[in-house]
Amino acid sequence: AHSLGAHPFKDYSNCRQHYMRRHTREKPHSCEKCGRGYAVKADMQTHHKHCGARYACSCGETFNGKRKLGLHVTTGGGAPHHLAVPP
Repeated sequence: AHSLGAHPFKDYSNCRQHYMRRHTREKPHSCEKCGRGYAVKADMQTHHKHCGARYACSCGETFNGKRKLGLHVTTGGGAPHHLAVPP
């Protein structure tokens, strides 16, 4: 249990979201594309926007996340790498 001072929530909705994310195993909201479950609908909606997106490098390699592409570009071993925006 949390003391009120440990997690000052702006309102009941924020408190409920915290509780669902951290203190339950319920995941009633699922991504229609991949089936991944989320406790909070807004988290699922954020995931759904980017689910399945691929990010391409000028070298031809593709990645399923911007961070992975960025890491690839910054550690490219001296070869020129350029970001390509997905369609």
